[in-house]
Amino acid sequence: MRTRALLILWGTLAIACTVPLAMGQVTASPSQLGDETVTGTVVSSSPTTVVVRSESGTYQLYVFDRFPVKPAAISVGSTVRVSSRASDDPRVRVANSITVTTPAPAVTPGEPKPAAPPQEEVIPPSIRDLEGDIKRNTRKYGAGFRAGAGLDPEVLLIGVHARLGPILTQNAAFRPNVEFAFGEVTKLFAINLEGVYNLPITPRTGRWTSYVGLGPSFIFKSQNFERAASGEGGVDFSDFSFDAGLNVLGGVAFRNGLFLEMKTTVWASPHLRLIFGFSF
Repeated sequence: MRTRALLILWGTLAIACTVPLAMGQVTASPSQLGDETVTGTVVSSSPTTVVVRSESGTYQLYVFDRFPVKPAAISVGSTVRVSSRASDDPRVRVANSITVTTPAPAVTPGEPKPAAPPQEEVIPPSIRDLEGDIKRNTRKYGAGFRAGAGLDPEVLLIGVHARLGPILTQNAAFRPNVEFAFGEVTKLFAINLEGVYNLPITPRTGRWTSYVGLGPSFIFKSQNFERAASGEGGVDFSDFSFDAGLNVLGGVAFRNGLFLEMKTTVWASPHLRLIFGFSF
């Protein structure tokens, strides 16, 4: 019953993630449908994003393509000309090229530094929050938590994970995690050394990304039918056995940090896990 309830919760959560995305669709203006070139002032810059205030006073968040034509560093306060194309999100455009037309004012040695631009006050909160989500998903280190259900045997699980990457390519990362699962008969602790690969069917900085992965799993498991039949709970650490298998997984990660995942373990159990979680 507990597993069935959690499966229902997992399905409800999947619908809850999809509906806001569909409801959040904004009708794109003509300028958002194709390529455009804008001149403006840089008000925020990072290795993966730049926010530009156009000459008309509007703010636009740009993400970088895999091979954008741009300077190595884009200083806040510079005037730039941005050539971009539409993305899957009307609030974000993909920068094809960025040209600095007027560099940010240089500071002469001995002169006081000018006050930093009030970015928090200037940039609209919606743009700032969206920029923060993209930065979080593209940084090299991350962590999060997870929960879900396992089938065969039936267990509920909780766990934590880390993310290290990208490794070798922009789409690959190392994501080790640990999971503790418990059911009426089975208690287990799993150490999973998984690698994941973001499928290139969606951009790395898009609203959602699908991924696949695999890696070894080291499982310490206790199954005590006598204790279950007598109604005794708890974990008996004296009766754990060791097992090892190979995890094969696939899932969808959303820009806001939420992810949904399905995982199976070959040569060990549980043979199927349905997982949802959040990455910081």
